[in-house]
Amino acid sequence: MKIVEVDELIIGAGLAGLTFGNTSISDDYSVAIAEMHFKAGGYATNFRRIKNTVAFDCSQHKITGLGENGNLRNALQRAGLWDKLQFRYFDELTTVCIKGQKIDLPADSAGIKATLLRYFPSQKEGIEKLFEDIQTHGYQNYMFARMLLGEYEINRYLLTDGRKLSNITTREYFNRLFNDPIIIEVMSSIAIYLGAVAHEANAFYFLHYLYAAFETKAGYVEGTSQVLADTLANAFKERGGQIFYRNPILSIDVKGDRIMAVNAQKCTFLTHKIVATCSPHILMKMLPQDCIPDSFQESLDNLKIGWGHISVYLILDQAPELLGLDKSEYLLVNHLGDNLNEKQLNDDTRYQQFTLSVTNYHLLDAQSGFAVQLTILDHKGQWFDLDKDAYLIEKKRIENLLIERALNTFPDMEGHIVFKETSTPRTNFRYTNSPEGSAFGYKVLPRENTRFLYNPPIQGLKFVGGWSTGPGYETSMCLGFTHAMLEKRKRVEELVV
Repeated sequence: MKIVEVDELIIGAGLAGLTFGNTSISDDYSVAIAEMHFKAGGYATNFRRIKNTVAFDCSQHKITGLGENGNLRNALQRAGLWDKLQFRYFDELTTVCIKGQKIDLPADSAGIKATLLRYFPSQKEGIEKLFEDIQTHGYQNYMFARMLLGEYEINRYLLTDGRKLSNITTREYFNRLFNDPIIIEVMSSIAIYLGAVAHEANAFYFLHYLYAAFETKAGYVEGTSQVLADTLANAFKERGGQIFYRNPILSIDVKGDRIMAVNAQKCTFLTHKIVATCSPHILMKMLPQDCIPDSFQESLDNLKIGWGHISVYLILDQAPELLGLDKSEYLLVNHLGDNLNEKQLNDDTRYQQFTLSVTNYHLLDAQSGFAVQLTILDHKGQWFDLDKDAYLIEKKRIENLLIERALNTFPDMEGHIVFKETSTPRTNFRYTNSPEGSAFGYKVLPRENTRFLYNPPIQGLKFVGGWSTGPGYETSMCLGFTHAMLEKRKRVEELVV
């Protein structure tokens, strides 16, 4: 077995791991990344079809924090990565389709507010309160990464109300602001970008996302998110880092409470430090069980695995813009909402009432081909219990159901679909090893947090990324940068001492 000595090993070449690695590595500090997949990116990857002429993104394409006031832009600039990337910016946040209306939400806070006031003038008081909360509580939560670096001072006058917001769901919050059910569903639909549904999502964290989406400029990288991942991976290797692909971790050797070695499929890493961007549930199974305190495992088991998603990838025989999809993205919203009972969550009701996003990738990047992607949140449900034949039959059935739902809004697409392929939570698990096929880490629920993960039971172990900090490209990358900066400061302080 090959032996690799390294100062620090990162498990997972997703965006959090790549950002951490690029920030942490130096001439006198070696860093390696172990990745089970054959390419970098995690969910920020793509695949191609029809003789390599059409590209599909495997996950979300909206990246917040790219404006002058954005935390992600700040992190990428300080990590020496910003100039390596070419971002394009959205003119619109999205178009919400509900009860025959198509409501275009612009890409800036003032424009969104004006649009809501125009469509819902009777809700003016609630709209004003919403944007006040975005500017205060949303901003304060958004600045968490900068606070860790000592670059933002908490406004303590907001703490009491902030705790109250963290104890209620987003839907409860909107119900307090509005008495028009349509504006509630319009605003609730945005939760899909957090991989959440409004009747579950912590209102305080949701306000953080609204600040990021409304105030800090959202964009994307041409060529799908794979270009972003590949650029970060190449930068890491240029700085002397090593990425070991197709090399899943099997076990971790511990002596006392200190890491001694990490055993992977292709090699053994000799290191005392691990940065885990994978699920903590998965990581704990790699450790000797007698070194995990019951209290830590109990806290971990109390966390709820987040939503996965189903994506239906379509290729049309002509530009989607010619068939009614003249915007880059639509959210198809059922006015009945997403607050489903247990039975509805486990039957086809969820495919009819959860928000369905429809993305015209050709409009974002013509090189992607005539590609349209349908995405809806889903849980492990039936997907992991079916044998191969039953799984394929069920996947085709749900694929047709979601296409039919999209055709109800865009009937001109009918007869123009020349290719279709579908991924499920089971697909997600196969390529990412995320428990239950989760695409968004743990659920960000009221009265729950993952702060205990900042103090893992093993010396030298650190959790970084969406599983420990919350979902979203910006959050994962910013906290990857932030934790690497804190570690570098600590190393410098230790040298001085």
